[in-house]
Amino acid sequence: MRLETFTVVVGSASLDQSLSFRANYVAVDNYSNQWLYIPDIDRFVQPGRINYVVPLYGTTRARAQFLTPPGQTAATTVTGQTARLVYSDS
Repeated sequence: MRLETFTVVVGSASLDQSLSFRANYVAVDNYSNQWLYIPDIDRFVQPGRINYVVPLYGTTRARAQFLTPPGQTAATTVTGQTARLVYSDS
């Protein structure tokens, strides 16, 4: 099993990195008080959600950004909070 781990920081640039393999899953730990958007699957991960595992269907890029979904109210931004994403091929 191959894994690559990335950290996204509130107040910093979005995550957009190449993976060294085709990822079939990502496990997300959103430690922040902000929504995290994963564009490859058009899914929002709620603030505080830990060990949220979703299928990716063989993506070769790690992409995510803090973004509030339509109809939701954004919490006050706390710069420096993080989300961790672990991409896996199995």
